[in-house]
Amino acid sequence: MLTQKFGLDRWIWEPSLDDLLNDPTMHAFLLRDRLSVDHVRTLVKEVRQRLGRAA
Repeated sequence: MLTQKFGLDRWIWEPSLDDLLNDPTMHAFLLRDRLSVDHVRTLVKEVRQRLGRAA
């Protein structure tokens, strides 16, 4: 899902995590770094949990 916000006189677009992880370029970077989409999703989930406990 694409998230768009109107700022001043132009559209500002920030991709969602799903947008980023579905991008073929991101897949190439992950492969280069010997990672997978599952690795990144697991990391993001763990960080969100830790931040939630810290709040």
